[in-house]
Order: sequence, then structure tokens, then C-alpha cells
Amino acid sequence: MEKNVGVSDRIIRLLIVLVIALLRAFNVISGAVAIVLIVIAVILLLTSIFGYCPLYGLLGISTAKRKEAKVVEAKRVAGPVVRARRRKKRK
Repeated sequence: MEKNVGVSDRIIRLLIVLVIALLRAFNVISGAVAIVLIVIAVILLLTSIFGYCPLYGLLGISTAKRKEAKVVEAKRVAGPVVRARRRKKRK
């Protein structure tokens, strides 16, 4: 399961969870509305913790940065160094 929720997305989700929790704590929301919002808050909290959103997965959306770009860049930079070390070991 590849992460598809980025850092800024996680922060926004956690802020929404905090707002819903405060609204419930101060009895601003109650009844069915409170239950629905609490369920949404739990879903947002879990997706923030795990970094994976099933809905994003279905829609093919990802706000997470790709690690592949960093790995490719690292290989480009380290490539000549690694090749030089291999040549020295062969001699």
C-alpha cells in the first residue's frame, strides 16, 4: 500500500478533526449531525495517520511526494562515484 496523502494534506485533515472535536466538546453540534461528523473525523484521522486514502486510491489521486524522483536523482549523482569505486576494486 503506497502512501497517497501528502504532508500538507495530512495537516489539513488533522485541523478538520480538531475543529470537529472542539465543536463536539463545547456542545455546538449534537444528535445525528454530531455522529456523522465524528465518523468523518475518525476517517480523516486514520487516513492522516496511515498516509493512505482509499478514495484517493480509487480516483488515482496522490498528494504525496514521489520517492522515485529522489532515488533517480541520487543515482545520477552517485553513479559516477560508484563506478569509479568499482574500477578501483577491480585493479
